Amino acid sequence: MKKFSFLFLFSCIFLNAQQSELVSNIWYLESVSDEIHEGNVYPPVNEEMSQITFEFYQENGEWYFLTGACAPISAKISDFENDAFFYSDLECCEEGEMCTLPENQEFEQLYISYFNQIPDPGLFYFINENPDGSLSLYMGTQIFQEMNFRNVSLSVQDVNDIEQPEYLLNFHDNELVVQNQNQTPAAASVEIYDLSGKKIFENNSLSSQRIQVGNLPKSIYIVRIRDSEGRIFSKKLRKN
Repeated sequence: MKKFSFLFLFSCIFLNAQQSELVSNIWYLESVSDEIHEGNVYPPVNEEMSQITFEFYQENGEWYFLTGACAPISAKISDFENDAFFYSDLECCEEGEMCTLPENQEFEQLYISYFNQIPDPGLFYFINENPDGSLSLYMGTQIFQEMNFRNVSLSVQDVNDIEQPEYLLNFHDNELVVQNQNQTPAAASVEIYDLSGKKIFENNSLSSQRIQVGNLPKSIYIVRIRDSEGRIFSKKLRKN
């Protein structure tokens, strides 16, 4: 990916702590996933595509983001919320800038699709501190496309070697049942998001595997579990 440098300017927009972490770090893409592909999809690493970064910058008092596999993808931030941001004026994919290697072309088209959202382009996100002190950034779209970043660069092998927590989740009446898998540490907190990316439930002090979640209507939700070591497990879950 081409590298760009921008002068960081202060803005009159007030940012909370998580938003400040979001815009002040350079994020390195680890993997993506969606409803079509089973499991995580990792970006190719070769002479044409080495690392995919995601970063924010300011220009004339306005916030923008910049990312891209081979061709730059940029957009103007139209609104920041507590756990989401929305954008407009998406620019992408000038002729001659797209990837040329077949494996890169396939991944680039997949990655671009995560940003071409109509009618309300936006991403909800969550930042987690890892045991080694680095930060992980999870970003998701309204149609269950997920991107995982870290604020330090890791090789594909490093990413694969990171042990991820696993839980078996299911809704039962007005409870969310959480069961540990493969010696995973106990769940410490849970968040539930609706299809729009809005957080509708949060419990930061779990003391049981059966969590009262109130009268959630029948729908599909994203359930995010943080374990006792600070790692994140995220799963799409249907409540019947």
